[in-house]
Amino acid sequence: MDSPIKLPPLLTDIKAMEWNFYLPIFVTIISTSYVYVVLAGWNQPLLFSEIKKTLGLWSIPCVSFWTIGLYKNLVDSDGKELLLAMPYKVMQYGFIRTLRMSLIYILFFYTCLLIVLLFSEENMTMVDWILPGVNILFFSFLSFVIILASKNIAISYGLIGVYSSTNFITYGSFSGWVYPFYWSLPRHDLQFLQVLMGLILATFVCIVLGQWILTKKEYLVK
Repeated sequence: MDSPIKLPPLLTDIKAMEWNFYLPIFVTIISTSYVYVVLAGWNQPLLFSEIKKTLGLWSIPCVSFWTIGLYKNLVDSDGKELLLAMPYKVMQYGFIRTLRMSLIYILFFYTCLLIVLLFSEENMTMVDWILPGVNILFFSFLSFVIILASKNIAISYGLIGVYSSTNFITYGSFSGWVYPFYWSLPRHDLQFLQVLMGLILATFVCIVLGQWILTKKEYLVK
């Protein structure tokens, strides 16, 4: 009897992601450079509000490329039948795998953020330490459930793009407490704890739905 597929090696996942792995890194580096060169003009102290707007609106949602790229082989018609025919442990192949890449992205994001803050006279608050990481986890697991539910890479990119742009344009008017851009574009009618709880609950729902879909091999193979 074949042994269930457990957590794939990290390098294997990165190679399978192809350009999806490099694009968010490129976007974050460009955003960081833009903040320093254009907004600060090389020699002026950076405003933390401008840093949050730029990195928060561009870099944070880009974690979706990592997650979608992570599961593109599972929905790719060329190889998904063979992959789904193999036994795999749902928790490790789904939740743990997505969480691993999300934590790496969080580490990368905060590293870039702290580097930029070296040129700012402002300090990070508790909100700045907590909310970006929660936002990244939310976008990552939202992409997790979308790619598995839609089984289409282009549709997944489109849905994430529409969701992100709609929240940006409307300041999350239709999102309630689940407002992933609160860190970058705060709303006066929302409090940090409300947004934090909303994002945590929404992330949990996405995890449960994604794990449930991952158990439905008959649906995924169609």
